[in-house]
Amino acid sequence: MSKVGMSKQSLLFDCLLRFWSPSSNAFLFSWGPMSSTLYDIYLFTGLPLIGHDSPYLIDDSSAPELAAPRYCFPSCRAVVKQYESCSGEPSTIEHIMFLWVLICQYIFCPISGKPSTEYLPLACSLRTGRVYNLGAMLLGSFYKGMNSCVVNNPQSRLGGVAWFLQLWAAAYFSQLFSFPDSSAPLTTITLMQGRFDLFDVEFTVFLQAKYFSDLTPPSKPHTGSFSQPWITAHPLFRDESKELILDILFTACVHHRFLIVDCVGGRPSAVARANVGWTFEFYNPALFARQFGLSQIVPHSVLFYPSDLSHLYSEIDDGRLSRATVDLFSALPSHFRSPIRVCTSEEANPFPAWWASRRTVLAPAFNHPSGILYHLFTLLATLLVLILSCPCSQEQEVCCSC
Repeated sequence: MSKVGMSKQSLLFDCLLRFWSPSSNAFLFSWGPMSSTLYDIYLFTGLPLIGHDSPYLIDDSSAPELAAPRYCFPSCRAVVKQYESCSGEPSTIEHIMFLWVLICQYIFCPISGKPSTEYLPLACSLRTGRVYNLGAMLLGSFYKGMNSCVVNNPQSRLGGVAWFLQLWAAAYFSQLFSFPDSSAPLTTITLMQGRFDLFDVEFTVFLQAKYFSDLTPPSKPHTGSFSQPWITAHPLFRDESKELILDILFTACVHHRFLIVDCVGGRPSAVARANVGWTFEFYNPALFARQFGLSQIVPHSVLFYPSDLSHLYSEIDDGRLSRATVDLFSALPSHFRSPIRVCTSEEANPFPAWWASRRTVLAPAFNHPSGILYHLFTLLATLLVLILSCPCSQEQEVCCSC
């Protein structure tokens, strides 16, 4: 991302946001629920999928501590400018500042455009070589941004994670995009350079009437899919076979979980104290299992956790976690917080038949004008803007020069 720019394509976002369901964190398309998955994030970015999955649960005693008020910058560029003239080996602080800018500018992308002090403890801990579940953190931020757009309307609330939505759309709807080299494989860089070729009415009709088979086949996880340097260097996988590593990381992708995406009323340094408010987003891959090459199942509500988290429901309802829960989360690996879904087979409850009736309730058809009417309305609106913007329209009824 630091080497290849992306042009924001707002028309694409306008269409996709109409189909987003905040209650399920998924798009409700004609072929069924579909959304960004943890494997999508790994596929496009290579970010880790194991470790603590919230920047607010970081408690690394070996990480250097920096006083946050000393590091308030108006932009990421201001941070780089302060240290770019330094010579010699980078100091510890320089390394931390580099990591801070990296995760703020190219991963989480705060709406303010400034490096957020909330991610400074994460940068300090990454400096020591620890691995965190950055994939889950990014997915939680993406869900939060999408839901803010739907509830509050302005696209600006999607923030910098709009880059990931555009990347995801270019991968799954690649037949609707044009790329600089059409014969080249669809790498992340290629997807970043894609241009969306449809009008919004045409794309909306596509999302309402097509089938899952009309999309670009997603890349299926296989042995060798998880080959990033952080995997081979991680102590958890040091003596394991590639097949077992695939099983562990693929399981991390398809397990249900809730993502801690925000901390209300406290900064990371205050997490150890009790009564800190949290914001949750739910990751429910069973709703879009076909993106993993699995059978699409009919969602059921029967869940159980491998750990005893029965007390957690009341705390979630109150919007606050007790200190005991924070300590529990800090001690448990993230995949132990993933509930397991109990469901019947697709043969007993065929998804396509179930979804057809369900979708009529969840996502009724949009009534859009035809393509001809749409372009006519656009032309009339453009003419009206030209007339109103005419410099002499305020002085006389007709402008000869226009």
